[in-house]
Amino acid sequence: MEKSNTKILEILAILIKYSSESNPISTTRIIDLLAEKNIKLERKAIYRYLNALKDYGYEIISSAYPKGYFLVDYSYDLQSAKFLTDIVAASSFLTKKKSQQLIDLILRDLNSYDEEIIRNQLIFQHQKSNNEQILYNIDKLLRAIAKKTTINFKYFDLGKNKEKIYRNKNYNLLPLTLVYEENKYYLITYNFKYQSYTHLRIDKMEDIVTLNQVDYKDSGLNEYLKLTFSMFASDSLENISLKVKKNKLQLVYDAIASDIIITKENADYFYVNFNQGISKTFIAWLITTQEDIEVLSPLSLRKDLAKQALKILEKYGDENE
Repeated sequence: MEKSNTKILEILAILIKYSSESNPISTTRIIDLLAEKNIKLERKAIYRYLNALKDYGYEIISSAYPKGYFLVDYSYDLQSAKFLTDIVAASSFLTKKKSQQLIDLILRDLNSYDEEIIRNQLIFQHQKSNNEQILYNIDKLLRAIAKKTTINFKYFDLGKNKEKIYRNKNYNLLPLTLVYEENKYYLITYNFKYQSYTHLRIDKMEDIVTLNQVDYKDSGLNEYLKLTFSMFASDSLENISLKVKKNKLQLVYDAIASDIIITKENADYFYVNFNQGISKTFIAWLITTQEDIEVLSPLSLRKDLAKQALKILEKYGDENE
C-alpha cells in the first residue's frame, strides 16, 4: 500500500478511536499519535488529509470549543452500545469468554471515551453457561432455519455437580425460529412425528448436524409462542375479567402480555378484559394482588383461587398467635 494511503487510514483510525463530539481531537494530538507509529506529518498535511476524508464522504466536524476535530459516528452511540453490552453480560446462555468476545465486537468501533464508560460499568451478574459451542450453534441453526433443513443433535441436563447428563434420545426436528426470553435463548422446532412444536435451550445443545430439506408451511407458530413464552404460559387461552383498583392498573399492564380492554370504570375501579392462559404462576400472581384485584370471570378461575386460598389456610392457619 502506498505511504499516503497508509497515512490517511491511520488518521481515520485515530478519529474513530480518539474523537467524539464531547472530546474533539486537536491536530497536535493527531501528530503525536501518528508519531507513535513512526509517521511524521506537519499540520498542513493533517488538514489536507482531513479534507480528503471529507471529500470521500466522512463527516468530520471542526469544533471551536474545545478546539479540535471529531468524526460523526454512525456506528453504535453510547446508549445503544450500553444497551447491547448489558444484554450480552446478562445472558446466561453465553459463556463468560463468548460474552467478552461479543462485547469487544460491539465496542470495537466506539471511541475510547465511551468505551471506557461502558467497560467501567459492566456487570456479569448471572451464572454463565459452559457450552463454548453456543455461537457456532446459533450460526448453524440460523442457516438450517433459512434452508428449512431438519437437524439432529445431543441435548444435556446438568447433574448435582453441574456435570453434563446427555438425554438418550434421537432428535429429528425442524428448526423454526430462535427466541430470547428471560436471559435465555431457545430454539423452537416442529416435530413431524408428533405434529407438535417444542422448545429447547440452545446452550444445552451440542454437535448439531443438518439432515434433510423439507417442504413445510407453518400456521400455528405465533399461537405457540404466545402460549409458551409469557410470564403465565399455559396450554390454552381463557377470556378473563378483572376488577382493578384505579391506582393499581399498572400492575395489570406490567404483568399481562396480551391486549387489555377497559370495559368500564367508576370512581374507584377499572373493569378490564383480556385473553390469558391460566397457570399456577398466574394464580399465584392473582393471590399476591388480591387486595387490589378481584377476578370476576371465568367462574372456574374464581374456584381455583378459592381452592388455593384454602390450601394456604390449612397449611398456615392453625398456628397460635
